[in-house]
Amino acid sequence: MLIRKNIIWSTVFAIAAFNVSANSDLSGADSAKLNQLWENTVSHQLAPIKSTKDLYKLDSNKSWESLTEYAKNTFVESLVINDKGLAGFNYAVLEAELTVSEIYSILSLFGAQRLASLMTDAIVESETDVLLLNNPQYRKSQKTDLSEPGGYQIMNGGGVVSKSDQKGKYCHDAGQCLDQDGAICTTSC
Repeated sequence: MLIRKNIIWSTVFAIAAFNVSANSDLSGADSAKLNQLWENTVSHQLAPIKSTKDLYKLDSNKSWESLTEYAKNTFVESLVINDKGLAGFNYAVLEAELTVSEIYSILSLFGAQRLASLMTDAIVESETDVLLLNNPQYRKSQKTDLSEPGGYQIMNGGGVVSKSDQKGKYCHDAGQCLDQDGAICTTSC
């Protein structure tokens, strides 16, 4: 039954996307919203973790192994997962211990990798980290050694994500994001 429901939703989104592309009168903002909805839906459909029953899959992720037990527990306890995907979580524990690329790796298990571009306080060690934060603009500073702090500069302080992805908020209830430091409320809330 769940597979049938997912197929129906996928078909509805595909038809909507086709209709939008065929309608040249659609504003750029509406088109961008539809593209974001499509991307989020596809990411969720392909995500290995769709519910709390799937959390054991975190154990096979190398980035997950890099976290302290405290950070793992805090992150798992903070997770809000619903039928649309990852609705909220504590990002501060990830930023404190992981690179942007490692955070991307973990969030991709939930289909929420787009949120890595919001992790501006995470460790930056590579060009890939900078690329993820800048989505995709970056420039090298005068320093060329990546092991040195400040070897790369962040150009825009975060990439393009939906306006509904909100740092400093948590998913309290469906569609209701409330203030909380270190948390993020996503478009899935």
